[in-house]
Amino acid sequence: SWSYKIMALTLIATAGASDAKTYAPLDESNAYHESQVYGTNWVEEVDDEIKAQALVWATRLLDEKLSWVGQISDEGQALSWPRRYVVDKEGRLVADDIVPQFAKDATSEFARLLVAADRTAENDTAGFKWLKIGTLGMGLDKNDRRPVMPPSVFSIVKFYATLATGQPIILERM
Repeated sequence: SWSYKIMALTLIATAGASDAKTYAPLDESNAYHESQVYGTNWVEEVDDEIKAQALVWATRLLDEKLSWVGQISDEGQALSWPRRYVVDKEGRLVADDIVPQFAKDATSEFARLLVAADRTAENDTAGFKWLKIGTLGMGLDKNDRRPVMPPSVFSIVKFYATLATGQPIILERM
């Protein structure tokens, strides 16, 4: 028989840190959700350890699923933000030594949605087009799946990123 204790996750949200794990500190994420209509369950019902795990997961998925504009500020930083050469939608330069508010908000929103449902889980009906049991039949729509990147999250970052295509970047020496 195995017994083990899961250690509490240390939530590091320091901009540019080599050991950063999330864009949104727990207190800022709670504040974000307090201003949202559907944020009460996050603030009142979700345990802080689950929140921390969800914030780390949301950050990882944002960095995996998005191609951010600009360039990372420091080669030693663990996450994709802070970044250089980023201009906001009003034409102002985003500071290259911070995690901007839109990245914190997107992380918080995504984390809440990940607690509600695992958007990365394999589809239970993958491979089926039609299911029939006796006289009951049901057609399955492959397009009715939730995308991993929720539209509400992408709308927060759409001026600063595109959905990653998974295509490699080819560098050519000139």
